[in-house]
Amino acid sequence: MKKGLLGILSIITLIALILGSVACSSKVQTQTQTSNSTTTSVQTSASASTQDLNVACLAYLTGGAAPWGIAAQKGLLLWADDINAAGGLKVGSTNYMIRVKSWDTGSTVATGLQAAKEIILNEGYKYIFGCSAEGDTTRAMAQLVTENKVLQISHCSDEYGSFPGDPYQFDNWLCNPTYPQVGFMALHEFYPNVKKIAAISMDDAVGRITHVYVLKSIKDYNLDLTYQATLDMNTTDFSPIVAAAVASKPDMVYMIVPPGIQAQILDAFRSGGYTGHFLTDGHDMNLMAQKNLTSYVEGDILIVPTSWDVPGMPQAAADW
Repeated sequence: MKKGLLGILSIITLIALILGSVACSSKVQTQTQTSNSTTTSVQTSASASTQDLNVACLAYLTGGAAPWGIAAQKGLLLWADDINAAGGLKVGSTNYMIRVKSWDTGSTVATGLQAAKEIILNEGYKYIFGCSAEGDTTRAMAQLVTENKVLQISHCSDEYGSFPGDPYQFDNWLCNPTYPQVGFMALHEFYPNVKKIAAISMDDAVGRITHVYVLKSIKDYNLDLTYQATLDMNTTDFSPIVAAAVASKPDMVYMIVPPGIQAQILDAFRSGGYTGHFLTDGHDMNLMAQKNLTSYVEGDILIVPTSWDVPGMPQAAADW
């Protein structure tokens, strides 16, 4: 289900972005790839009725996140095949044939950033699909993408798809509502004795939808909801909510919030004396280390790790 949602939403958003941006451009850089060589040329929309539109696929094709990266790549290629079979993407009087070239990030930020530089600075691409499964590489690419005015469609980032100050980066994966179903499956498998849940979500479009699924999952698994709260994005004092959650004596806290906020809330839970575990979409382990929370979150259930550049994380994800 997750792979299907990834592919559908990714393709829909990519179509919308390319349609809008191509229509506003008088030039299209094209790349034709053969088995032996790659040639690049620049054509104007007035010079031919059919042109190539190059799309770079930046995906985790190897490493711990490979299952999602490969699925995303296949979805993009299927979309390109369908568009091309229908005669291309028609904008005005021009039909654009989609040409996809893939780069592997190896599930690491360093490799992903290096690939992004090759795509943008060496190859001259203006459209990037990816990365998938986490936001670290996307954040690392922000300045490069924005300075070169490259549209990047990432289907799993942080901060709920918001990239302040980076108008060329977009997150098109509204995946959070699917998290509870996967998370509670893992909870049932790894912590069968957990019976009481406190739930904290964001008070925004994604958070409210997610919260509905959380409540449904709690009911489906015959668990007790001890406390629930939705957080405004501008909340800075988490102590009242944390104190109320701890007072309800949950066995586990379900929490899907942006990484920066999450680290602050976890710190508040630790200060409040909570010794249980958390069920969450993922921990930014760099933030965990900065706040000395690494040992505190040991044993938590991470639905999608925020960082793959963590020792043991790729293998753990592959096993799961």
